[in-house]
Amino acid sequence: MRESLTESQITILVNEVIKKYNLAYPLDLLSFIATLGFEIKYVDTGKSDAYTLIYKGKKVILLNKNISLRTRINFTLAHELGHYFIPHHLEPLYACNVNEIISSTILNDHAEEREADIFASELLLPHKIVGKNSTITNFEDIYIVAKNYNTSIPATAIKMTECSYDSVCFICCHNRRIQWFAASPAFKEHFRLNDIAGSPIPNTSLFGTCLKKNLNTYKGKIPAFTWIENTDTDSFIHEEVLYYPKYNTGYILITADNLVDLEG
Repeated sequence: MRESLTESQITILVNEVIKKYNLAYPLDLLSFIATLGFEIKYVDTGKSDAYTLIYKGKKVILLNKNISLRTRINFTLAHELGHYFIPHHLEPLYACNVNEIISSTILNDHAEEREADIFASELLLPHKIVGKNSTITNFEDIYIVAKNYNTSIPATAIKMTECSYDSVCFICCHNRRIQWFAASPAFKEHFRLNDIAGSPIPNTSLFGTCLKKNLNTYKGKIPAFTWIENTDTDSFIHEEVLYYPKYNTGYILITADNLVDLEG
């Protein structure tokens, strides 16, 4: 049984693809797929997001016609290219359920599917390019990159967080519980979250304020101990909340470069 590729190995592979095909960014994914000789067909694929078929010289991606979000379509297509370019993914037919959330707290259970997810993330949002735009002070910074690269808010936030030199953490909540989170290297080095995936959102989080005031966005300073262990009661951090009541889902952005005091 082979060992799974690491994220670093997949990043190297994507960089080789970028160089070989002289890809420019933001990536024109459909043109690249056409250059590779693939045909895209929008069909009913049942519970699968897509199938890739390579047989007798034909290359076809069968994409679930029920996927409507452009960002989701892009990630799914990039995922299928992962199966094409990763050397040991040699099956003539792949049935896929993709996962845009490449985070240590939520991963695809299948090694080859996870590798294709990582490939897709890196192809659409390369570290060496996103790293130049990875300053995160608020959600607007994430919106700008997501719009330019035609990627989803969570996928973009995760990649920017990974590339950031600042102490930032991006948290996804569903039904008032933490679903998953991604933290920058600087955040991981200095802080630990009080709560892990599956735990309720802390009462002192501004998420509760959004619910009480029926707001979609809210930001401000909160006690650092809300999220971060071993901080004193006089320390504060910045929190920004983006809430989607229709889906009972919210995103929380924590910035903690300098634990700020109440006057800071």
